[in-house]
Amino acid sequence: MATIRDVAEKVGVSPSTVSRVLNGRRGYCSESTRRRVLDAARRLNYCASAPARALVQGKTNVVAIGCESPDDPHPAQMLAAAQRLAESHGFHVLLSPAEDSSDLVRILREQRADIVLWARSAVELADGLLDAVSNPQQVVVAAGPANTAPPQGIFAAYWIDWEGIRSALQHLAALGHRRIAFLAGAGQGKDEMFKVEAAKLKLQMHVVYVDSEVDKFAAGADMAQHALRLQPRPTALFARNDEFAIGALHGLNEAGVKVPDDMSVVGYGGIPATGYCHPPLTTVYTPFLECGTIALQAALQACTSNTKSVLQPATTKLETHLMVRATTAPPPRGQ
Repeated sequence: MATIRDVAEKVGVSPSTVSRVLNGRRGYCSESTRRRVLDAARRLNYCASAPARALVQGKTNVVAIGCESPDDPHPAQMLAAAQRLAESHGFHVLLSPAEDSSDLVRILREQRADIVLWARSAVELADGLLDAVSNPQQVVVAAGPANTAPPQGIFAAYWIDWEGIRSALQHLAALGHRRIAFLAGAGQGKDEMFKVEAAKLKLQMHVVYVDSEVDKFAAGADMAQHALRLQPRPTALFARNDEFAIGALHGLNEAGVKVPDDMSVVGYGGIPATGYCHPPLTTVYTPFLECGTIALQAALQACTSNTKSVLQPATTKLETHLMVRATTAPPPRGQ
C-alpha cells in the first residue's frame, strides 16, 4: 500500500507538503504542484488511514449511538434508519449498548466520534455528556423519552411517556374498564407513571412484575397468566412494551381467555408487528424513529456544513399516538 512518502518521492516534494495537500490545506505550494500531488496519489492508489486523518483534521466521520437494548424491535427500527442516514453523509456508526453513559463519555474524551446520539431513556440526562466533549467539532444530540424535563444544553427530539400512558388509560376507562393490571416486567419506571395516572382516573390497579425479562414474549405470557389469578380479576391488561403485550395475547389464548371479549390488552411502543397480531394489537405509538432521524439529521448538517455552523441547543417535542385496534372493547357485562 502506498504511503505519503511514496507520493512525495513520485512528485519530488516533501512528505509534509503531500500531507497538507491531501488534507485540503492551500497556500503551502503552487496550484500546479497541488495537482501533481493529487494525481500521483490517485495513480498510486494512496489511501489515508482513518486514525491519521482524524488526528490531522480533528474529525473521525463516526456517529456513536448510545442505546440500551439495540436488539429490541422498538429502537432497532430507529437504529437502522440512523445507520442509513449516517452512511448517506459519509459517516460510520459506532453502537454503544451500555446501560449507563460511561462508554459515551469515554468515546467523547478519546475523540473517537464526531457525533454522539443519546438514544436511550431519560434524554434529560444527555446534558451530562457535555462535560466530556474534548473537541469543538464534536456534537451531542438526543432522542427518546423526556419524563422530567427535556435537555437544556443540546439539541434533542423527544416525547413524553406520561402522555402516552395517560391516553391508553383514558381509552380503557372510556370503554368502562375499572380494574386494570400493568405488566411492568422488571420495572424501569413506567410502573410509577401507571400508578399516578390510574389513580387520577380512580381505577383499581395492580402492577405485575417478573424477575427476568430476557425473553420479553415469555415474560408477557407469564405476567398475563399471573394477572388471571388476581382477585378480583382485572378486565384489561396494559403492557410496558409491545413485546409483553404480544406475549400476553399468547398467554391469554393458552388459558382460553378471549381477547377482547373476556380481556382487553394494550401495548406500548407501536412496533410494526402489532398490526399483524391476532387480533391486531391496540398500542401507543412512541416516535422513536422520527426523533432519532430529526436529531441525527441536525447533527450531520452541523458537522458537514460548509459554513461550519454550530448546532444550537433546542428541543423538538413529538406526540405519542394511541392506535386503537381490535384488542380493546368494553369489559364483559357485569364486570
